[in-house]
Amino acid sequence: MDIKRTAKECEGCFVDIVMADGSARRGTIQELPTGTKEDLVALLDEGKSKGMRGRRVAVPISEYLNLVDLIPLDQVKTIMKVETTIAGMVITSEHGRPILEDGTGVEIKTDGKAGYVRVRWKMPGSDTWSSEREVRIVNRGIALPVTMVFISYAKENRRVVEEVVKTLRRNDIFVWDDASLLLPGDNWESKIERAISSADYFLLFLSAGTIQRDGYKNRELRLALKEQSMKGPDKRFLIPLLIDKCDPPDDLRQLQWLHMWEEGWETRLLRAIGPSHVRGALYR
Repeated sequence: MDIKRTAKECEGCFVDIVMADGSARRGTIQELPTGTKEDLVALLDEGKSKGMRGRRVAVPISEYLNLVDLIPLDQVKTIMKVETTIAGMVITSEHGRPILEDGTGVEIKTDGKAGYVRVRWKMPGSDTWSSEREVRIVNRGIALPVTMVFISYAKENRRVVEEVVKTLRRNDIFVWDDASLLLPGDNWESKIERAISSADYFLLFLSAGTIQRDGYKNRELRLALKEQSMKGPDKRFLIPLLIDKCDPPDDLRQLQWLHMWEEGWETRLLRAIGPSHVRGALYR
C-alpha cells in the first residue's frame, strides 16, 4: 500500500488506521495545514471529535491542532475507509469459496459501529440460527466466512448422523447434507462434486454393517481423497468417524480415526473442525 497516496485520497473520509506497532486508530483524515511536512497524516481522532464528524465546524487553528493528531507516515501500516453502504453479500467457506445454496437465511443488523454490521445465518430448511458475527463492510459488500462440512454416510446410519448434524449446526458449522440440500431437478452429481471441493472438511461415517457395501459414498470418498491429495500434508480435511468397531479401508489407515463410542468424542470433533470461537471455548 502506498500510504502517502492513500492518505491523500482519503482526505475528508472516516477511516481505520493500523499503526506499525499493531495498534489501531479511527477518525477523519484532514488536509494538512499549510507549511506542514508532507510525510505526515492529519487525523481528527474519533475520540476527540465529539460528534463533529459530518458537520462543518469553524475553530481557531490552535484549537484545530489540539484536535488533530499529526502522525508520521512511517508509523502507519494501513489506511482503510470506513464504509456504511451495503450493495451485496456472499457466504464463503473458510478458504474463500462461495457457498451457493438456495434458501440460506441471513439476518443483518447494525449496532451503531460505523463500517461494521452484525450477521447471523441459518441452513436451508433449518430453524437453527448461528451466533452473531461482527463483519466489516468492504467495497460496499459483506463476505461472511463460515466453516463448511460435507458429510458422507450410508442411509442405514442416517439416524445416528442426524444427531451429529444437529450438534454441528448448534456450533455454527454449515453442514452440507444431500438429504436436505438436493432439490428436485438438481444435477445431483455435479452439485455434490462442487460441495466437496468447496468444503473445509469432509466427514466420513462408517459402521461394521456398511463399510464394505457398495454405494455412492464410495465415489464421494474417492473425490475426498483427491481433494486431500491437493492439500498440504498437515492440512486436516478428511476425517473418518467409526460409528461402531470395524476395520478402516487401506486408503484411510494413515489418518487418525474418531471412535464415536468413546467418551468425549464430540468435543474432540469440535476441536478438530469447529469455528475459531468454538475451539477457543473448548480450550478455556
